[in-house]
Amino acid sequence: MNQHGWGGALGVVLLLVCGTPNIAFARTTIDQKTLLSLPIQELQRQGAAALHAGDPAQAIKIFSELAARQPRDAASQTLLAFSYHLTSQTNPEAVDLALAGYDLAARAESGQFWPLALAGYAAYEQGRYDESLSYLARGLLVRPTDQQAMAVLAAAAYMSGDAGLASVA
Repeated sequence: MNQHGWGGALGVVLLLVCGTPNIAFARTTIDQKTLLSLPIQELQRQGAAALHAGDPAQAIKIFSELAARQPRDAASQTLLAFSYHLTSQTNPEAVDLALAGYDLAARAESGQFWPLALAGYAAYEQGRYDESLSYLARGLLVRPTDQQAMAVLAAAAYMSGDAGLASVA
């Protein structure tokens, strides 16, 4: 993701959504009983800390609980989807889970840029260029001046054989 500069931007989003991560706690495994007892804000902090510590498996566990408690919260669904997205290099099925989560987030709260942009990037990484174009086009309707999304849209258009769109983007 850093290839297109989205890693740093998503980090800012994570900090805005979740607050400052507690890195020390992210390095320990949270048992199910403890996980169920944590308040929502603490789940957000711990999930962000797990991502920051490079532990997407722990983040999936935490954000799954958060998304179960807040199924209509776009940020919770996006963070869970992003956690799955991070594991897609080692688990090919994870990208489908990520895309499903990004879809849920986009439907939960219309007008959200990040789920659409990240879904577009995930689809692009998998060579699903037409799907990528669809997500990115919808994301750019929300944030038309986002240069990273526009760059991936242009690349997806080129890879799908639409040189006209690629040259305009």
